[in-house]
This record gives sequence, C-alpha cells and structure tokens, in this order.
Amino acid sequence: MAIMGWRFPQKRLRELMKLLREVLTAAMTLPSSNKELALQQQQDAYIIRPFDMTDQCDLEIICRHVYNGRDYLPQTSQALVNDDDSQFVVLCNTNQVLAVANARMLRIHNILWLEAIRTSQAHVNQGCATKLTRHFVNLAQQRNQTLYSCTVASNVAMRKVFKRVGLVQVGCIHQLQFSDLIKLEGWSKGDARTAKPLLQAYGQDFTVNELDDAWVPVTDMAELQTVLRNVQNNGGLGFMPGLYELLSQRQVEECLNHKTIWKSSHETAAVALVKDDKIQSLQSPWVCSVAAVDAHDVASALNFLCGSSSHARPFTLSVDGAVLLEESALLSALPFASDACLLFASAAD
Repeated sequence: MAIMGWRFPQKRLRELMKLLREVLTAAMTLPSSNKELALQQQQDAYIIRPFDMTDQCDLEIICRHVYNGRDYLPQTSQALVNDDDSQFVVLCNTNQVLAVANARMLRIHNILWLEAIRTSQAHVNQGCATKLTRHFVNLAQQRNQTLYSCTVASNVAMRKVFKRVGLVQVGCIHQLQFSDLIKLEGWSKGDARTAKPLLQAYGQDFTVNELDDAWVPVTDMAELQTVLRNVQNNGGLGFMPGLYELLSQRQVEECLNHKTIWKSSHETAAVALVKDDKIQSLQSPWVCSVAAVDAHDVASALNFLCGSSSHARPFTLSVDGAVLLEESALLSALPFASDACLLFASAAD
C-alpha cells in the first residue's frame, strides 16, 4: 500500500489487519443483552464445595422429578457426607445450589467412580454437569487415578458431557429391566405375596441344559483380585459390576465377611450377593453381581444361587457386558434392559 508516494511496510500492515480481526471477533462475542451479561457473570461466579446437610432442602428440590420422584439420593446424602471414600459436592453460585455429584474412591481398584450427578431443572443445559465432571477428571489426574462412570445409552446429554471432558467408553454392564421385575408376584415394594427367586419366577427352575460348575467361597481380597485379573485378561471388565455402578471396597468387604462371594473352580468368574439400599421399587434390596466373560459361567452361577437353600432369594442381576447373553437359553429368558448401561473412563495420559 502506498500513501502520497510512501509505501506502507507489508509486515506492519499484516499486524494491523490481524489486530483488527481480533477486535471485531471480540466485539461479536460480547453479550448482546443485559440478560446474557448476567448469565455470563453468574457462570463466572460458580464454585464447587463439599455438600453439607444445610443443602438438604435444595437437594430434595433438585431430585424431586428424578426416577418419578423415587430418587435414592436424598435418603443417602448423610451417608455420603460421612463416607471417607466419598466426595459429595455441590455446584453453586452465590446463593443457590445448582447441581450435585459424588465421586467414590474404589480402593479395591484404586480408581474414582463418578455418580449421582443431578442438575436443577432451572439450570439444565447450562454446563453444570460438565463443570462437575471436569472437576473430578482433574482430581483423578492429580491423584494419578482413572475416573470411571456410567450412563444409559439413551442419555445422550450425559454421553456428550463425557465426550466433552475426555471420557471414553470402555465397556458395558448388563442390567435387568426393573419395570418387568416389579410385575412379578411379591417382587414390588409393598407386595406382601411370597416372592420366588429369579429363575423360578421366570419358569427357569433348572429346566435348561446348563452344566453346573463348582462354586467355592472367596476368602480374601487378594484371591478375588486374582480372579478379576483373569476375567480382564479374557476380555472382561475386571470389576465386580453393581447396579449401574462398580462395587466398592466396602461392598466387597461385606460380601467377604458374610461369605456371599464365590469363584468358579477354574477361577475365571466370580459371583457375589450384595445388598444395595438404593433400590426403592423392589421388595428385595439384593443384587447378584457376576464378573465373567462366558455365558455358561453366568448361568451356572444363577443355578447355584437360586438352587441354594441358604442363598435363594429374589435379586436383580448385574453382569459384565462382555458376556454374550444369547449364548445361553437361560439368560435369553430373563428381562435384560435394552437401554444399555455404558461404562466410561478417563483416557490414559
């Protein structure tokens, strides 16, 4: 460019043009109204702090519409506050709780488990879940741990949150459909009729040709970890699956203490009966957790439990997603949920 015979330096011109573009871009991203400005200022004021029982009223309001009003979280908040392995936190601005979440330390695997993310209806789609999830991703990184969590396939919003913060799908957990279980005689909360164990309730009272395996008690944590390593080496998760979660150290220790955890004779599968007080709609709080990769092992474990005089009881079922359910006639007869429970983990560095 020349002005009155003088040529403007091209390098300087490029710098000025770049500066002009930056100014225009900044101007275009300024809030276009007082409402947007207030929202931006509110977002800047977000803080994450530990939950305390003075937040209980806000928590109950947030959870009012979760699980058709039967959310377990308000009833378990005190336990989470008192749990040394949990970090139950709230996302809030200056005067209002906007969302909550909990992360549990699973000492048996040295990982963090993210759960119980709840956002108030007035603040949905405002990035609250993303902020809480990113908070725990960063915490896990600081501790050199992996953050795990799960959601169902139909929860597209949560899957987008996981993707946004770098969590990737690493497997799934087969779960039974509760809407089918509550139709069984004696199974739903308040149904006083006598409930049959799972296989008998579905007419699978050992009428299929499944070869039973020998199941022996697991005596300590080291023995269980050996079995879980074998499961992982064979393509499984390497965890004891729970009801839309992984079993915690405390849950596994309770199973060991009450002798309700077993391994197959060839040490490639484990099964446990664990009590889960979060279950609200079923009469029985018991979950059968199966870590395995072979459908035969799962069927064998169910035959073992449902045929036992001391362990037969109504229970729901959580199974490693590596198991191909269609390979067993017994498993194919059970009401597994079609909305898959997907397992996610923070990517390795």
